[in-house]
This record gives sequence, structure tokens and C-alpha cells, in this order.
Amino acid sequence: MNLLKKRLKFIFNLLKINWFKTIYINFKTQNFVNACRFPIIVWGKCKIIAINGAIEFECPIRFGILQFGKDIDGFPASFLPTTLLISGKLLIKGNVVFSGGVNLSIWKGTVEIGNFCRFGSGCVIKCIEGISFGKMTRLSAHCVVMDTDVHFIRNIATGVTKKAFSPIVIGSYCWLNAGTLVGKGVHLPDCCITGRSAFLSKNSVIGVESCSFLVGSPARVRAKGVVRIFSESEEIRLQEYFLTNKIAQETKTFLGFPDEEYQTFAYFII
Repeated sequence: MNLLKKRLKFIFNLLKINWFKTIYINFKTQNFVNACRFPIIVWGKCKIIAINGAIEFECPIRFGILQFGKDIDGFPASFLPTTLLISGKLLIKGNVVFSGGVNLSIWKGTVEIGNFCRFGSGCVIKCIEGISFGKMTRLSAHCVVMDTDVHFIRNIATGVTKKAFSPIVIGSYCWLNAGTLVGKGVHLPDCCITGRSAFLSKNSVIGVESCSFLVGSPARVRAKGVVRIFSESEEIRLQEYFLTNKIAQETKTFLGFPDEEYQTFAYFII
């Protein structure tokens, strides 16, 4: 019975795929053999402005390793069209999911994304030089990551015009909360967490250590030595614990930083 349910669910999910855009993107960006494996899946509405760049995989090719438009957070923006402009390079290093309403614009340069990264609904990624995300990094809904100011500013007294873009590096196991804005030149260490609507500038993250919690605009460190728990089973256990023990405000779990890559995440599975 369980096997039958799984097969029916698989078939039902296949019917929700935007097969026209899926076929187009795969055969537009991949060689024939790889395209037939459909490593790129498009869900729902998708507006393709341009795909004259490259989508490359630095990992084994398999069905649905890169997904666009899959609802992973339930925000209203997840029901909006995904917008794609890829004139530079999108380099995928593992399972990656973009929720609906994401605007991915790679005018030039390379956007590099590590294994098990996900981007919440309504996120905006704009690249002209280079943006990289380490493995297991998560962006909640409506985050904005731009390595460029887009436009240049000229000093009318000196005539000096400064460079308007600089690469962004976001480490592994980071968690950017909803509405976080990351500006050009930011280098965020591993395991960092941002508060909602935090603004990260190049100067605000200078000297920031890994496992830091940053809040505010411009962002400042509120706490050190903290990491997000990525294990879904552990999150469920903790939720039940605090719902049962209503007086409790904290509990001890384990020390150090475990490797949680062993998990298979439901939202990566068709």
C-alpha cells in the first residue's frame, strides 16, 4: 500500500511540472545526453527573459537536481512566476531548489551554488561579477543578494566614478532570514545567521567570525557561537518538547557542530 501511494504521488507530482519550460531549458543549456536526464525541473509559471549563458553541473547529473518554482515555504510569493535571465554562468554543485517568485538575473560573471542550498519565495539574486553560496545555505523568503549597485555614481566636483560592483561570498551552513539584503563585496563566514530584514554591507561584516548572529541595518553581531539546527527530525523533537513543557525556555541538546548532510530533504524529492 505504501509503495502504491508513493507511485501515485510521484505521478501526481509529474503532472504539476511545467514540461514545456522544463524541456526548453534542459535542451537549451545541456548536451543531448544530459538534457534527456532532465537535471533541471521547472514548476508552475516561469518567465524566461534570456538564457544565452550557461548552466553547468559540478556534480553527478540526475533527474531534478536543480528545481525552479517549487513551493518550499508557503509564502504568497511562491505562487508568482519564477523569472530567469542567465547571460553569465550558473554553476550547480549539488541539489538546489528555488521557490516560486524568485528573480535570478546573471548578467555577467558566475553564480556558484553548493549542495543542498535552497532559496525561498520572492528572493532576488542579481549578479554582474560573481556570487557564491556554500553548501547547506538557506535563504528565507524575500532575501535580496546583489553584487552590484546596478548604476554608477559620479562625483560632480572631482569627476570620480567608483566601481559599482564587487563579488559576494556567502559561506556554508548560513541561514539568511526573511528580507535580508546582502550588498556588493560582502564575505560572510560559514554558519552565520541573519535576523529578519538585516542589511549586510561590505564594511558591516568585516571581522565577523563564523557562527555569528547578525541583526539590524547595517548588520551588527548580536551573538556568537550559534548555529541553526538543520535536522528536520531534531526540529520536530524540539518543537514537541517546548509545546509539552510550556514553562521551559531552553534545553541542552549536543555540543559542537554536527555534519547534517546525511539527511534527504523532502523538498528535493519529486
